[in-house]
Amino acid sequence: MHIKVYGILLIPMLLFSEAILMPHEISISGITPVKDNSISIMSDSTLNSAGLKKLRNNNFPDAEKYFTLAIIKNPNVKYYYNNLSVVYMNLERYDKAYDNLEKAIKLDPAYAKALSNMAITCFYMFNFIESYKYYIAARKADREYTVGRFTKKKAEKKIRELYRKNPGNENLKSILNRLENSYEDSI
Repeated sequence: MHIKVYGILLIPMLLFSEAILMPHEISISGITPVKDNSISIMSDSTLNSAGLKKLRNNNFPDAEKYFTLAIIKNPNVKYYYNNLSVVYMNLERYDKAYDNLEKAIKLDPAYAKALSNMAITCFYMFNFIESYKYYIAARKADREYTVGRFTKKKAEKKIRELYRKNPGNENLKSILNRLENSYEDSI
């Protein structure tokens, strides 16, 4: 990840989380430049809050920018990586979601939201064994949250959607059959 201000690469930004961004054009590799003087004085938590607002409004490109800037300012906050992964999950960029979730989980191996998001991400990447391992880890970390998030009804709906897009996937068919024949409300 690089930040360019007037074409100068600012490596110290990555090293000092409290460094101040210059109030000019900011370019992060692969992201459209942001031109906003207020960003230079925003704290990492304010950037994260702005990203959450954009995320709630389904403005994923702007949410991505804010979360990325929050991470640059403070790379030691698990929530920022998880929030950025949610953006990538919504954009179906599961490889990027996976990378950010790995960072969140490294910061807190018992972070149930990141573990459950990793389970979902792995599932959409057709890595079902890894998905199940993360589901179990999320359930151990916070059973109430995980059981509420992974209901049988929700799982069946998502698996049916994925199976419609991938009708030849025998693993999805098998998982769907097992869910349909299960009597439990949670998975």
